[in-house]
Amino acid sequence: MRKNAKRMLLVVMVLFVGGVGLPGSVRGAEGLDGDRPLGARVKDVEAMLSKEAAGFGAPAADRVAWEKLAGKDSFKGVIADAEKILRTPIPEQSDDLYLDYSRTGNRTRWQRVSGRRRGRVLTLVLAECLENKGRFVGPWGTCIISMTAELTIGMSWKNVSNRPGSMISNQEGMQSEITSR
Repeated sequence: MRKNAKRMLLVVMVLFVGGVGLPGSVRGAEGLDGDRPLGARVKDVEAMLSKEAAGFGAPAADRVAWEKLAGKDSFKGVIADAEKILRTPIPEQSDDLYLDYSRTGNRTRWQRVSGRRRGRVLTLVLAECLENKGRFVGPWGTCIISMTAELTIGMSWKNVSNRPGSMISNQEGMQSEITSR
């Protein structure tokens, strides 16, 4: 069940992030458009995924490798850092903060919060791999889900009108409507 839940979370992430991480030929593939039912789109993306998990480093199930890392000085504080994260709320990535870039041209404020949000995932995943007790899995999943709710039109949309109901388009001709939340 745990493996399937993680796989489904990956599928959902790919759908909401808009194909980031998929090869360019797949991003524009026929059948991945938003006009199809979500269940059909999930099946399309799931069919593209490898049957075996892949990534950098040792799988969490390789306890010998993770116990060796846990003994290294550079990893000694990871679990304590993750416990601290559990006691603090996820930094808010508001639409207003995102649209600040369209008003001022300054990306720093949005990126600072974005970095703190994404850094939580890395710390929680590392802590879970090191500890292997399951207590960090839910919180890192919550972080990922919260990131899917961010306004993510991309920084190429600099001249966005931030009034609800305004239509905007980027260099590729994609359009979106700004709505109030």
